[in-house]
Amino acid sequence: MGFHSFTFLYLFLPVALVVFWLSQLLFRTQAKTASRVLILTLSLLFYLWYDPVYFLPVIALIGLNYWVARRIMNGHHRGAYLFLAALDILVLVFFKFWEQGLIVEPDWIPVPSSLVGKMPIGISFLIFTLLAYLFDAKKQRIPSDHRVLD
Repeated sequence: MGFHSFTFLYLFLPVALVVFWLSQLLFRTQAKTASRVLILTLSLLFYLWYDPVYFLPVIALIGLNYWVARRIMNGHHRGAYLFLAALDILVLVFFKFWEQGLIVEPDWIPVPSSLVGKMPIGISFLIFTLLAYLFDAKKQRIPSDHRVLD
């Protein structure tokens, strides 16, 4: 399901907007937290619906970046951000080359034909957001008591 598909425009988006609006009415005292949980859940659902194969790697990349950023904010492994930034950029470069057909998969790795030349939706935005978060953690621009939904 892409952003331009009928499924997104006439099913997912209207349902998501109604659910978001209802959550604001039902959870008035905790509207900020409820809206963040809902947006995170809907984003992950959209990503899962688009192509389930990329869901776990993306979740793993987000989790790894969050974990390393937390360690950096607490004063541990300050040089780890360079390794993780390189890994994030490598993931982006891989998928950009994969999409262009410049990376040919070996015969011994079974790749479904539906994935050939197809990269995860929004991977560039995701990687740049992760890099910004990582560098903000390095520069101590994020409070050390920061939670996932902040």
